[in-house]
Amino acid sequence: MSEQINRIEQLLIQFAQQTNERLDQIDKRFDQVDMRLDQMDKRFDQVDTRLDQIQIQLERMEDSQNDDVISILRHTHDKVSHLNQNAIV
Repeated sequence: MSEQINRIEQLLIQFAQQTNERLDQIDKRFDQVDMRLDQMDKRFDQVDTRLDQIQIQLERMEDSQNDDVISILRHTHDKVSHLNQNAIV
């Protein structure tokens, strides 16, 4: 009976060790996945930052184009007004 108990105890210890080894391997895999996810987060942050910069540049370009169009319209209006005044005289 004592031998059976010792054998069961050894099997339980062996099973616990195998389980711990498997859990350690799973922990390593989770750490690797965590590291990859952190790297992806950093890349997404960089992409977000770049997109924000591009959006700011586009807004500046749009503002500049709007200013140019307004200037062209004013200039055209002044020319047309001048031509109308000359045509009346």
